Amino acid sequence: MTSSLEPKVINLSLPKCGSTSIDRFCSLYCNSIHEIWHSGITDALVKHKMQLFPKSSLLNYFDFKYLATEVDVDSSTYNHFLLEDLLKRYPNTYFISVLRDPLGWCCSMLNMWGYFARIVDFARQDTHSYDMKEIRTWISWINKYGTLYAPSLNSYSVFRSCQSGSIENLKSTFEQLLFFWIAYHKRLIDQLIPRMNKIEIFNMSDLDCLASYLGTLLAVPSADRLTMPIENQKLPVTIDAAKSLSAFKFLSPSLFDGLCDRVLIDEAASIYTIALNLVA
Repeated sequence: MTSSLEPKVINLSLPKCGSTSIDRFCSLYCNSIHEIWHSGITDALVKHKMQLFPKSSLLNYFDFKYLATEVDVDSSTYNHFLLEDLLKRYPNTYFISVLRDPLGWCCSMLNMWGYFARIVDFARQDTHSYDMKEIRTWISWINKYGTLYAPSLNSYSVFRSCQSGSIENLKSTFEQLLFFWIAYHKRLIDQLIPRMNKIEIFNMSDLDCLASYLGTLLAVPSADRLTMPIENQKLPVTIDAAKSLSAFKFLSPSLFDGLCDRVLIDEAASIYTIALNLVA
């Protein structure tokens, strides 16, 4: 730790960009956290967006988190919301961000939110085994959190559209997610050009390179190869993953390529190319 408040590394990546693998890798060598205090901080982010929670209090939340956990690596998937503020607040910290192609990221987000609804649907079939009050509270929070990425992102809507094959119903949500991806990466690139901050960007397709970089920062004993662990499905509630996955129809980028706004897709592709040129 560089100080009582500053982690050695903070991950600024969007969700669905390898955060679980990063946490599992770092946990082998140091004190690493992934989604600790997730619901509390994301609730505060939603309230901040509605101008009901001051940013100063939100940033204090991070100070308290780091003081309480004495963490070395924070790979939480909500850090990116406060990209610029965290860079200023923790000047001795190294920051990383993992780059994923925009269409693939949007589909992955839709698939995750739709799968969340499948979990609820699966639990409803066996109410004796699952606490439905807890599950309803959880899915309500998930859908409120989802509005930070896309106003119309809703687990039930995604699930129904996937199961019925009505992909056109997801066009607006997909475009909202794509707009979010564009806005975030514009912010990230602004911080990378000129390179005034301790930010390194890595490609989702080459997490081994990120593992080597983290190994150096964490003073990991030399090895022939530092390999990032493969992510496994991590369920927010304890439900049979095989059974719940078997009935869910996953989306692919090709379904949206000719459906969504071409100008928006081209802008995302252009920014993706710029970001690729900044990869470590």
